[in-house]
Amino acid sequence: MGDVKSQDALVIGGGLIGLSTAYQLLKTLPHLKVTVLEREARLARVQSGRLPGVLDSGAGGGTGLLGASFCREGRLALERFCDEEEVPWRRCGQVFVATGEEEQWLRQWQQRAEVAGVACEWWSAERLREQMPKLSGASALSLPETGMVDYEQVCAKLAHRIHELGGEFVGNTEVHTLTAVSEGVRVESSQGSFEGKVLFNCAGLQADELARRAGAAPDFWLVPFRASFLELDAEGRRWIDRVIYRVPRPGALFGAVRLIPAPNGRVECGPSVTPAVSRDLRAGWIRAWKDLAAQIRYPGFVPMLSRDWPSALREGWRRCRGGNLIDEVREVVPELEAWHFDAAPPGLFARGLKLDGTFEHELRIIRDGRMQHVCFVPESGGAAALQIGRTLVGQAISYLL
Repeated sequence: MGDVKSQDALVIGGGLIGLSTAYQLLKTLPHLKVTVLEREARLARVQSGRLPGVLDSGAGGGTGLLGASFCREGRLALERFCDEEEVPWRRCGQVFVATGEEEQWLRQWQQRAEVAGVACEWWSAERLREQMPKLSGASALSLPETGMVDYEQVCAKLAHRIHELGGEFVGNTEVHTLTAVSEGVRVESSQGSFEGKVLFNCAGLQADELARRAGAAPDFWLVPFRASFLELDAEGRRWIDRVIYRVPRPGALFGAVRLIPAPNGRVECGPSVTPAVSRDLRAGWIRAWKDLAAQIRYPGFVPMLSRDWPSALREGWRRCRGGNLIDEVREVVPELEAWHFDAAPPGLFARGLKLDGTFEHELRIIRDGRMQHVCFVPESGGAAALQIGRTLVGQAISYLL
């Protein structure tokens, strides 16, 4: 296996959470030797590079660690970072649009925002037409504190700062085993052996599997999904100046479509979600089918199918009858036509399937001695990445002093 490469801290995963953690480590203790192990050749290639560029207001925060105040503090920290590092961002606001039957859900969302202290405003159909004439809806909820940013640029800037502070990156690294050793953690990988005083598992789609290899026991399974997107042309994007979410239909398996303007002027629409056979972008057919078999064997898989198959059938039938992503977007912006849409790169993401067949919605971190496993991060956690990294570092700092 060769010589063991000794470090103070090891971070597995070169996505937004992993880079934020490495940055916070070096910012807090600049003398540390920190190594980031990344499975892909390029950083932020899988989930982080395809994150919707939303700086969440905090209204969507959960009841656990990733609550409204935590999300708000994280968003403000990320906005300050973007200002300091000259990463373009803009506080554009966000609008949830209900077409009628979803108004009850929208009222619940308004109550959650008000309880959390997040600024919001209820718009009637008349108010919606007044504020955004191109939109169609029975009502809407406006969240003016929401912003937008390009998370791929954020990741690139974090990586640059980590390099300047002395951090090391090792790409194309397949992690095989994680083992607790005397006063540290050892990692056996395709690039050799590494040891550190602490380890942060921020491996995204692979995080729960690595946690199990280390002896932890996540009570959920990351199930992969493929997300397809479209992009508006120059004419269509003139009408979209803030983040727009269509309120999900009752019983929908996933959130409804959204239109997200980027700082560079692009407007992305989506996603259209389909199950993925494997969560490994590089998997061959043998590995992919093994991954699928493991998903099906998971105890929560059958309860999930038992509960959600009617919704899945309705969604599939709707699409068979001609319903597609363009139609869903046009329910909110009727004046858009088929020629206003261009293809955009797809993405891969995961949902945490629990033993009872329901999906996880909270930030899930498993602390096991000198190892911390960030097993699941909700979409709203992107804006709170620096805050999550700061929390992880604070929990491990006693091992590093």
